Amino acid sequence: MSQPPSTPARARTPGFVLLIDGPSGIGTSTTLAAVQSAWPEVRPGPLLDVGIDRTLTAFGAELSRWWDLIEAPELSADGDVGMHWGPLGREVVRALPSIAASWATQGFDVGVDHVLRDRMTAAELLEATDGLPRLHVGLTCDPDVLEDRARAAGSPDTADLRAGKALAELAVFGSVARRDLVLDTTESETQELVAEILDNVRARLVA
Repeated sequence: MSQPPSTPARARTPGFVLLIDGPSGIGTSTTLAAVQSAWPEVRPGPLLDVGIDRTLTAFGAELSRWWDLIEAPELSADGDVGMHWGPLGREVVRALPSIAASWATQGFDVGVDHVLRDRMTAAELLEATDGLPRLHVGLTCDPDVLEDRARAAGSPDTADLRAGKALAELAVFGSVARRDLVLDTTESETQELVAEILDNVRARLVA
């Protein structure tokens, strides 16, 4: 019996890569979700979320079982926070940029929300997506506002740890990467951020 002819692979135009980073609790996930909803205003297809938060959900309901391997925050007596990825966590973070780039290369628009705590992580993310249409957005805000948001985000028992972690990440925000667009979320509403991000995406699409 003869085999049906194979269908030639369809050439795809590379997808757009939207990178959104900022300290923990500043609203990168909320902003990305809002951009996803508004994405049809600038592109016909979906914006796929392949960010760090979405990646961690791949561990399923048993995430707490692996938490000591993924992220180990340490709060010192003077309130400073040291962040340390375990062996599994380092592999996850290292793989994320190539996953995002692979999807974009296949023609999918992708959004990546991330916390860039060091130059190496930022460099790996930018290197993997180099050559693709891309917008890198950084979210920042007033330290007192960020501290209040972090403290209110979860259990009172871990408020000091969350606040210290967020402020430590904010302290290195400006030194780990150069963004295409930096937005201050101190007083801005989410929809205001979305509107500015989409305007910048439009500008890059027609450039």
